[in-house]
Parts: sequence; C-alpha cells; structure tokens
Amino acid sequence: MAGVLRTAAVAVRASLEGGALAGRRAAAQAQQARGNHDLSVHHNKHIEKWLSRREDIEQEFTWDGRTTRSVLIGAFLLPIATYNMLVYMAHQVQQPERRARA
Repeated sequence: MAGVLRTAAVAVRASLEGGALAGRRAAAQAQQARGNHDLSVHHNKHIEKWLSRREDIEQEFTWDGRTTRSVLIGAFLLPIATYNMLVYMAHQVQQPERRARA
C-alpha cells in the first residue's frame, strides 16, 4: 500500500513539474527502484506480541530473586568458572606426560 501511494505521489509531483510524460516516466522509475520493502507483509500475531512486549520492557521489568540469581551467575560465577577452567587446561598442557617405562 505504501509503495502504491509513493508511486502516485511521485507521478503527481512529476506531472505538476513537467507534463504527463514526465509523470509516467517518474512512476516507472519509482516502480523499478522499489525494493523488497514495499511487498505485502503477512503479520504473525506471536511476533507482533513479542515486539510490543520488547518495546515496553522497562514497564514490565521487576527485580526479584530470579533476576538477582541471573545477574550473579552472569556477572560473577560464569567468568570465575571460565577463568578456572582455562587455568586448569593450561596447567594440563604444561605438565610433562608421565609414562611408565616398559
């Protein structure tokens, strides 16, 4: 719908500026320049609901025990666990292999 209105507006503007042929030429150019953004859209009610909730997240947000736990895990426990795992792996690589001699 927006593409049709845009094409009509371009045609009217061009016809006011330079005659009927200029209007048709401008409409044809606008039609050729149209990308995928002007195609019809099938709305999904679930996606629309998710997008509207995402826009209003500051009004829905509540600080509770679950939020506190998520922040603590993400900010403290996860980096500490990652660091300890990397140090452990580095020590494993640096230690010489101890094999029994046959």
